[in-house]
Amino acid sequence: MPSDSDASQATAEPEGDLATATQSAPSKQTIGIDPDGDLLLWVGSDLCTVCTPTNMRVCSATMRRASPVWRSMLFGPWSESKPAQGDWVVSLPDDNPQPLQTLLSIVHGNFVDVPRKVEIPQLYDIVVVADKYALLRALQPWAPLWLESVRDLAPNLGGRERLMRAHAAWELGSDDLLSASIRDLVWNVNLASGVDGGFWYLSREPNALLSFDPEEQSGPPDLLGVVTELRLPMIQDMLDFFNRELDSRSDEDNPACRADGWCDTIILGIIWQYFRCQKEDLLPMNAGEYPKAATCLLEHLSNLFTRRMRSIPRLDWGKHDRCPPAPRDKWIKFEVAIKDHERLKSVLLPHHKERLAAQRATIGL
Repeated sequence: MPSDSDASQATAEPEGDLATATQSAPSKQTIGIDPDGDLLLWVGSDLCTVCTPTNMRVCSATMRRASPVWRSMLFGPWSESKPAQGDWVVSLPDDNPQPLQTLLSIVHGNFVDVPRKVEIPQLYDIVVVADKYALLRALQPWAPLWLESVRDLAPNLGGRERLMRAHAAWELGSDDLLSASIRDLVWNVNLASGVDGGFWYLSREPNALLSFDPEEQSGPPDLLGVVTELRLPMIQDMLDFFNRELDSRSDEDNPACRADGWCDTIILGIIWQYFRCQKEDLLPMNAGEYPKAATCLLEHLSNLFTRRMRSIPRLDWGKHDRCPPAPRDKWIKFEVAIKDHERLKSVLLPHHKERLAAQRATIGL
């Protein structure tokens, strides 16, 4: 048994996630997960910018039964046993108090304190902590409710929250939600090569750049690669549509307009005016050069071909009856087809489905 000074030092400078001490708890409010519990947890750190350090009184026997990780931490050969005097204190400085409180409420049977609906960051934090302590099985009664509560996305959701939703679906074994998350990322997040071969992800616009840590938990390990492989062809299809229309109206030797050329002249003028008003250059030829999300390109082209093209004046259609369909008509058909493209109907790979099924079996879903 170490001396009091050794125990005090262990509390001040914990090794890893666990430190045991016999000194009194810091002067802050203590949450009584089990008011009669024999163990006091110091959760969080003053260095944390997104959480408030919290004390929680719990039952060590309940924690031991709930989690093999906690059993090893509290009763394993390498940990300190319950002291003869004073509080039994375990410091968890790297844990977020809120998700840990939810998990402790579940394993202690305090179901009234467990939320039935959660936001995406809240669910992500719960899943990360549950995975850390091998407690995913304890989420079985709430997982379907929580997954349903994050199914619909709020407008202008940030890229990080979109990745959080994918990770929650991945850990809780939800094929439907992971598929929806991947399709959402394909349309709404721009991926670009980052520093040192990593990835950066952007939320809709290039000025919303967020750095992405490859070590950060964000669903399938190959998520960004899958999204990139799906995203680039979608963007290329839209760029090809635009550039074909532009080229066909710019070919003097073989004009799209079969009469006097006014069709081509007016349409080219509207295209130039649109991008001039947007203070942007014309669209690139290659998808890898397009700097925004796929949905931004879709909105641009929809505005151009379905709204701006309405300003085309009525011509003597008797002279233009051999001209190709108007860009607006062609775009409407193309837009319907690309939104329901075959490549987006099945986005999960075989190893994704295998792992998701294993997670459902583990949790009991």
